[in-house]
Amino acid sequence: MFGCSFLIYFTFFGGHYVSGDTAQRIAWAKALLDCHCNDISAYIPGSHFTKYGIGVPLMHLPFIVAARVFARITGVSIEGPLNMMLYTLNGAFGVALIYLIVARQGVQWRTAAIGALAIGVTSVWFAYSKVEYAEALVTTLILAMYLLADDHPWVAGLMGGPAIAAREVFSMPNSDQI
Repeated sequence: MFGCSFLIYFTFFGGHYVSGDTAQRIAWAKALLDCHCNDISAYIPGSHFTKYGIGVPLMHLPFIVAARVFARITGVSIEGPLNMMLYTLNGAFGVALIYLIVARQGVQWRTAAIGALAIGVTSVWFAYSKVEYAEALVTTLILAMYLLADDHPWVAGLMGGPAIAAREVFSMPNSDQI
């Protein structure tokens, strides 16, 4: 199910919608990698801190590292598309979780697969595979929590931390505003 939905989402991968919010999140991830600090001013001049939580920047770290390794080996930068792959993978993972939840209710596997794919391509879930909003990441983590809660409560509980950290928006003013 994951592979099928990923192929569908990847077919439409070109043309993602990006906002300045993710620029701040990726800047924080780069700051964590480059200077082991929280200061994003090297990537976004005039801003020292981001107002967003740490969850999404942490999720972007492996993609940034992979893009840097690829660029070092080939000389080609793929950082932008690779960072957006997080949301495509998240969309496919969400469809796979929907399939597992429906199949767990006793629905035949073919019906569950068709239903999960239908939800994946005809609902807002498809659009969320093309935008970098934290809400889609949080929804997938909550679906994983629900699925794992009965059999693996500790793992389900561990899904809750990133879900909270991914959506948290700090209410503290930036140091520029103090």
